[in-house]
Amino acid sequence: MFWKRFARGAVAALLALGVGAALFVIAVCARVDWNDLVARNGDPEVVYLFAGVDSGIERPKGDSQYAASPDSPGRADVLILVRLGGDGDVHAVSLPRDIVAVGVGRPSRLALTYLDGEQALIDGICGGVGVEVDRFVGIDASAFPKVVDALGGLELRIPEARRDPGANLDVAQSGERSIDGETALALVRSRHAQVLVDGTWVEQSDDAGSEDRATWSAHVMEATGTALAHASPTQLARATWAASGGLTVSGGLHPLELWDLVHADISASVLPTRLVNGELARVPGDAGTQALQELGFDTSCRPMALAEPRRSAEGS
Repeated sequence: MFWKRFARGAVAALLALGVGAALFVIAVCARVDWNDLVARNGDPEVVYLFAGVDSGIERPKGDSQYAASPDSPGRADVLILVRLGGDGDVHAVSLPRDIVAVGVGRPSRLALTYLDGEQALIDGICGGVGVEVDRFVGIDASAFPKVVDALGGLELRIPEARRDPGANLDVAQSGERSIDGETALALVRSRHAQVLVDGTWVEQSDDAGSEDRATWSAHVMEATGTALAHASPTQLARATWAASGGLTVSGGLHPLELWDLVHADISASVLPTRLVNGELARVPGDAGTQALQELGFDTSCRPMALAEPRRSAEGS
């Protein structure tokens, strides 16, 4: 009963601060158990992990060794760490999904750890980049386009025309433009894009494609934040309702944290990484660790040894 009174009181307070934010919280709480609501416990900061998961959609045949149907387990295509400081400051960083998670059984890329659930991914973040995650928010690929469309699309600058049949990406014109939800999803999922250079389509390498995906994840997140900040109360309610059907939340929710995140001016950088022995897998190295620390992240997290994961690190 305490949490119900607390949540309703927080929503009432938000009504006095802004109708849009209040509708946002109400819509979230309508689809989340009241027991998931938590109060701040005096910690100086809270770290959120936002993950875009490739479940709920058809994936190209041969995309991986796993089933490509919408009902098959999803991998974490997009990974954004957001640090919410005790003073309300917010910093975000986009993680390449090919960072190697160590200390969690057999080394595996972060994208694949999610096949064993969000806790395996959280442990992988701890082992891979040294950051402890407090809150996890995952959205599947079937819900994300609906959220973008509910917000009226995203405004993005696309420097060159690009296409990727495997991700259903086809942007024929460069420059400032408004994109719909399916295009936004294609941008963050594209790994083998071709870009138009001097009238010739040039295919990216796997290495460039991995970094490009992290970069576009950051751009799309920033554009989504801007769209949320300028959305009407009705758009906010519709967007949150669209997300809730494909939303996974762990670690609890706090209305005031949601308020800070929705209204923060978030610009996500891309975590510097380096390839491991010329292969697809990546590690942050000293440059990545320094970048995280400069953004205020604590990089001292070290995972406890876990049992052998059920799946290997093979596949894409």
